Amino acid sequence: MGPELQLSVRAEPGVEVVVARGELDLSTAPLLCRGIERAAGARRRPRVVIDLRALAFCDSTGLRALIGAAQEIRALAGVMALVVAPGSQLDELLAVTGAREFLAAAASAQDALALVCESG
Repeated sequence: MGPELQLSVRAEPGVEVVVARGELDLSTAPLLCRGIERAAGARRRPRVVIDLRALAFCDSTGLRALIGAAQEIRALAGVMALVVAPGSQLDELLAVTGAREFLAAAASAQDALALVCESG
């Protein structure tokens, strides 16, 4: 069994930032979903950045959790963006599956913050 998923949440001006470390899979996806839900619930029209640069692994369950979270936030008239390390396993997963169609992603936290602030 790999490293557990660790989450931290911090508030930036107008945006909640969730930072995930470890592995995102069947056993840890519910934890990520709860963290995103708490961050999104902090605002009426949520703006959420999910920083996944320290994620060591993501499987299809984790990817489904991210897509589902993005859909929920859109339903609340909000916006969500991911921070994904270029060339990482998650970056490749997003490219291979076509998930970038549903998930806004940036290579830096600053770029992801700009995405959610411009879109919201």
